[in-house]
Amino acid sequence: MHKFYPIFSVANQIFHGKSLTRLLFNLALRQHSISGKILDIGSKNGKGSYYKYLNVDKRSEITHTDRIESDGVVSLNVEKKFPFPDESFDVVLAFHLFEHVYIYQVAPAEIFRILRKGGRVLIAMPFMHEYHADFDDYFRFTDSALLRLWEDVGFQSIHMEAIGEGILTKCATKLPVLIMPPWMRSWSSTLLYLLSTPFDRLISYRPRIDGKTVPERFALEHFAIFQKN
Repeated sequence: MHKFYPIFSVANQIFHGKSLTRLLFNLALRQHSISGKILDIGSKNGKGSYYKYLNVDKRSEITHTDRIESDGVVSLNVEKKFPFPDESFDVVLAFHLFEHVYIYQVAPAEIFRILRKGGRVLIAMPFMHEYHADFDDYFRFTDSALLRLWEDVGFQSIHMEAIGEGILTKCATKLPVLIMPPWMRSWSSTLLYLLSTPFDRLISYRPRIDGKTVPERFALEHFAIFQKN
């Protein structure tokens, strides 16, 4: 699925310095709630902006992880067996993580193992995105690849969303970041967004190709939720 978000809500966040990809992902999270024991993989210090948008029950217990252990952060190498017992979590978050994991095939089965029955894993992965090393940057996945990877270990897909508006809007909002001085970037990106997104929203009405709309075919990233039944 794909949806457009209110133009002026998006423009306001661009003006305040958010990238188009990240802010659209944050807006998509508003529709979802999580609770219970939560494992947030690769969250570092747990201060990600997505916690302002994702509805997290206040009684939840969140375990934050990163490659290197620090205060309040558990060390976790997702290329190896996880140091957690079977069925010990209700929710796993893996946002903008697996493009940085070279041996990514281990984690789906491990996450399936540590989730309780009915537990969910929420995943966000870039598709049309520039190289961005966080240690390194290895992969891009289509929605079809995500489905195969996670369903093959036993998960059921309950949500798959293409995040983005279209090629024109992506390029228009990125251009000022590449060529303009810092003081000009936010307002120029906002203006270019307001000029370009109507065209991309119009183009989205073109007939589907291979069952996908234009925004789905040129997604900035995919946001998926899988459930252990």
